[in-house]
Amino acid sequence: MEQTRGTVLIVDDEESIRTILCRRLETEGYKCEVASDGKEALWKTFIKDFDLVLMDIKMPRVSGLEALPQIVARYPDTCVIMLTAIVDADTAVEAMKLGAYDYITKPFDLDDLIIRAEKALERRRLVLENREHQLRLEQKVKQQTEQIHQYYEDATQKLSREQIALEELESLQKSQQGRIASGGKIAAKTTGSSGSVKEFTKKLTQLFGRGDSHPPEREKDAASAGMVTKGEEAQEQVVTNEDEKRAPPLYRGVVELAIQSPATLQQVLQLHEHLRSIDQIKVLDIEGSVDSDVTIKLLLESPTPLSKVLEDLPWVERVSDGDDEFMSILSVEQGEGASIKRIVVGLSQEPA
Repeated sequence: MEQTRGTVLIVDDEESIRTILCRRLETEGYKCEVASDGKEALWKTFIKDFDLVLMDIKMPRVSGLEALPQIVARYPDTCVIMLTAIVDADTAVEAMKLGAYDYITKPFDLDDLIIRAEKALERRRLVLENREHQLRLEQKVKQQTEQIHQYYEDATQKLSREQIALEELESLQKSQQGRIASGGKIAAKTTGSSGSVKEFTKKLTQLFGRGDSHPPEREKDAASAGMVTKGEEAQEQVVTNEDEKRAPPLYRGVVELAIQSPATLQQVLQLHEHLRSIDQIKVLDIEGSVDSDVTIKLLLESPTPLSKVLEDLPWVERVSDGDDEFMSILSVEQGEGASIKRIVVGLSQEPA
């Protein structure tokens, strides 16, 4: 079935003119309907949409000039061409002001009328396409604007979280440096350092929405490290405490910490700085690389619960001394041929 080129309403009080125009336009591929005056034309345009209206000016009851502004106001996308037998420039100008697309005088040439009708419909098609394109463009701009706004908000929030994290890290570093400079004992340092690191980890978790960095069983009271502030006092406490099933071993002399891989350089340096901050511990050397194993050699001047100190650090996941026997004091003498105590340390793969 051949598609129609458009729908046309022919409005004229003379039946012969309606018939002639209807036949010619239908041969050109248009679908036509007719009305005898302006009132009928208003009714027909109310119940159906038309692409083009050919309307006479002089008609009984409601004239073309009376019906024209109502049709244009209600259906601005419909093109209207006025037809009249009166050659009057003022009437033509008035019709154009009221919204008519064109003005044709009678008697008219049918070929010329078809050409003008095609131009009117072409203009209508371009207007509709431009309007649709403008609508799509506005929707696209709106979507892109919303997307850019969302990107901006995400970037702002991320930058804010990073800035807060940097401020917290700087505060933690200044706090640790202050404690080191004050020359406090191991209990204050161990407790304060562990508590500060845990607090910083908690804040990072809140900022970046991460889960628990350590299992619940790893969340020990950092103050427990304060039980061994001095070597002799710690030894006496361990011996006399009847509630403890097994006292933590105390180490003295040279001890090697074997850091198992995987471990990051940041974790190793963090552990190294923490050990240096403890009065009873002297860091002698650090060897190896994070790609394999790192060894930190320590000198413990007095009996120290080194494994307990290490276990209380939030970024330490496991500590093993490799011995089956548990001794109250593991002493390693300095000298030729003396063995060196070795403790294996596994660091958490989660960031501290």
